[in-house]
Amino acid sequence: MNEELKVTEPMREHLLSAVSWLKFLAVLGVIGVVLLVLISIGIMVFGNQLGDEIPLGGYLGVIYLVLAAIYIYPLVKSFSLIRNTREAFRTENGQPNIEQAAADCHAILKYMGILTIVLMVVYVLIIIGVIAAGIAGMGQLD
Repeated sequence: MNEELKVTEPMREHLLSAVSWLKFLAVLGVIGVVLLVLISIGIMVFGNQLGDEIPLGGYLGVIYLVLAAIYIYPLVKSFSLIRNTREAFRTENGQPNIEQAAADCHAILKYMGILTIVLMVVYVLIIIGVIAAGIAGMGQLD
């Protein structure tokens, strides 16, 4: 393995451009998490007052809160990746920063990959459950 990796000017420009886009997406992610938390609190506080319009309002509020919590870790790692990538090109010895940026990138992608697998399994289980409920419902029609 090459111990001295050279970062060319086009590589530097691409990385800095990529972290600019990542910052845009991370800021939108923070706004989304804040909105999910506010909606969650609103549903939990006012859900009982709406009565039949939002059945199980408290549970729906908790689900929104869990969804918000799921996105906090990749957002924290995204901001760390942004900071370390920019710092790597600002300092004379940016090696530790670029190493941490690579670790942050790996952590984000691993987390999102695991989350994708979990959601795929949940979707398959929901489809199986819907099919089973449909078959059971058809049996009761007779």
